[in-house]
Amino acid sequence: VFFGTTNPPPLVSANQTSTLYDPGTLDFSTTYYWKIISWDVYGAQTNGPIWDFTTKVNNPPYIPSNPSPPNSATNIDINADLSWTGGDPDGDNVTYDVYFGTTNPPPKNASNITATTYDPGTLNLGTLYYWRISSWDEYGANTQGPVWSFTTITNSPPYIPSNPIPANHASNVPIN
Repeated sequence: VFFGTTNPPPLVSANQTSTLYDPGTLDFSTTYYWKIISWDVYGAQTNGPIWDFTTKVNNPPYIPSNPSPPNSATNIDINADLSWTGGDPDGDNVTYDVYFGTTNPPPKNASNITATTYDPGTLNLGTLYYWRISSWDEYGANTQGPVWSFTTITNSPPYIPSNPIPANHASNVPIN
């Protein structure tokens, strides 16, 4: 068995009795060449032709999109979860790294998330947050998403107490 990325391919298995050869995991987007030379028990041999094939392309995951909360949103609840749209054009399994914080660029908070949602915990009131998603397919192809931001709700003080009963400066108020 001759197999490799050069033409002619190098010898990889000699005196093999099986008609099956497993080259192991191959590289993406690579042309491979192969050839078989067969012998019979009397030493007669036949050289096969050189064949070739090209392995599939591994497209990177889709760019993360459709952020929730929406980019630049304001008055976001302090218990909000983050969500986005992801996936892979080849149907590969995808994991996500979540970058989240109050600085731009935000620091990494979580790795290898399989869902397209993330709970950052209870947020601070009236705070500007930045976040982005990095997508990884099962073969290591990576796509970086853009940095998004949102601002949480502010804490307004309670209303001024009013309409007291009994009324202010009232007289002759019953003792009960």
